[in-house]
Amino acid sequence: MNYSAILFDLDGTLVDTIDLYHDAFLEALTVIDLHPTRKEFEEWYKKGWHTMQILEHLGFSEADAPAFRKDRDERYERLLRKSVEWLPGAEKLLKGVTKKYRTAVVTGSWMKYVDALNTRTPIRDYIDTFITADHMMPYMKPHPHGLFMGADALNVPPEECLYIGDMIFDLEAAKAAGMESCLFITKFTPHEAKGQADHVIEKLSDLHQIIS
Repeated sequence: MNYSAILFDLDGTLVDTIDLYHDAFLEALTVIDLHPTRKEFEEWYKKGWHTMQILEHLGFSEADAPAFRKDRDERYERLLRKSVEWLPGAEKLLKGVTKKYRTAVVTGSWMKYVDALNTRTPIRDYIDTFITADHMMPYMKPHPHGLFMGADALNVPPEECLYIGDMIFDLEAAKAAGMESCLFITKFTPHEAKGQADHVIEKLSDLHQIIS
């Protein structure tokens, strides 16, 4: 298929943020005397649980959630500014893709995270538009709202877009938006995701075979 635009998930797809996010989240939980194992947290992440689901599962009060989020976010942003890296092949891929296609990032992360990681991984140099949680709330993936916003910002029909992500809810959002999906397999990708994707890659460089 001839695509007019390529849309990307961010975390775990272009930038190596997942372990940093887990570090920040678990450190902030320790402050409030909650101590899940890293393996438990990774399973919740794979299920797509959002912050409040995790806190409620751990018996934490919703009234105290804002203070927790503030602490976690400060820790995470510091880690992003200090340690974030591109995933292997990501920057080279973007340099090539932007020569031919319009591009967008559609992510459940907040714009302040994008700002923080841009200091070490200058993603704004390659992406035309960013749709973040700031724009999508409360209609987060797998709801297609964010993908529709991305396509609209690029002035491209959804059916002419390809969306690349690493989780099941990325694929579900693409399908609901009428876009083709490409699954990028990482250590956090649920095994059952493979059967839901239009395309599957294990290296970002393999995307060229799909879009060329």
